[in-house]
Amino acid sequence: MNELPALTLLDLILPRVVGLQALRRIRADERTSRLAVIILTTPGEEQDIAQSYDLGTNCYIRKPVGFKQFAEAIQRLGLYWLVMNEPARPKRGDVDIPLAALIVEDSENDTQLIVHLLKKAGYGLVYERVETTEQMCAALEKRAWDIVISDYSLPQFDGRAALELLKEKHLDIPFIVVSGMIGEERAVAMMKAGVHDYLMKGNLARLAPAVARELSQAEVRREQKQMEAQLRQLSRAVEHNPASIVITDINGSIEYVNPKFTAVTGYTFDEVRGKTPPYVFGSEMQPEIHTEHSQTILSGKEWRGEMLYRKKSGASHWEAVSISPITNSKGVITHFVAVSEDITRP
Repeated sequence: MNELPALTLLDLILPRVVGLQALRRIRADERTSRLAVIILTTPGEEQDIAQSYDLGTNCYIRKPVGFKQFAEAIQRLGLYWLVMNEPARPKRGDVDIPLAALIVEDSENDTQLIVHLLKKAGYGLVYERVETTEQMCAALEKRAWDIVISDYSLPQFDGRAALELLKEKHLDIPFIVVSGMIGEERAVAMMKAGVHDYLMKGNLARLAPAVARELSQAEVRREQKQMEAQLRQLSRAVEHNPASIVITDINGSIEYVNPKFTAVTGYTFDEVRGKTPPYVFGSEMQPEIHTEHSQTILSGKEWRGEMLYRKKSGASHWEAVSISPITNSKGVITHFVAVSEDITRP
């Protein structure tokens, strides 16, 4: 059993096992010893009731005979254990986790159930309930939201339309569908459309874990987008840099040159790709300087000096060069980057 249920309903009259024996096993197992267990059975002897409490049941309820009354009893039990019962609260230290939730729901009762569950899970909740396109648009304009929790079907709106509205506004916000009846085909279609998770209203024990997971994944996506934006800025800076820039692998084979390099040397990237030509580590460099240069960059330090470059035309010119190692997350050198500027005096 990898994931424990939030609640166990136990009948004492079972075809293959005595209910009290099952309760005894539940309480004897360390994994399930604190699991909430409710005895829901047909009228029994007083000694059964007493023994049930002795063995650790949380509640003993006589099962209604009629199906309608039975269904209503189950619903009330679910609301009690999901809303009124107090589970452990995950917190950041002693402070509730801030959460702004936009709830797309036409039922105030269902909204309050979601609110109670999130607050009990340790969230310092700010929320707003909307049930039309206009209300959702106004809410999205009003503030930033951490998550959207939406019913699938509403009288004037639906979950699919709410999701499309987020896409139109280019908002990457976790979107969870919570619905009474959605059907497998519709659920799959919603997931393909971009919904991050869907839950049945009859099984809201998964709500808090689902919210925590999607918030974490949303943070990862934001960090990735920030890194991509920084890389694009860096790429533009390198492409338009007034200095010549060359990037090589650990063996000195060229993997990148910027446009300034081509303008200065006359060599295109295709002509130097994968090569270590003399105009980069040329014979023009004195042996002792070449040794110092190699030892410095291989030790992870920056090397600065002057080098005589030979252009494609055969002409030579001096450049001030800075060569630095590039390391990976483990600190291992993977590349070198050389930045050079023409210092030839006319």
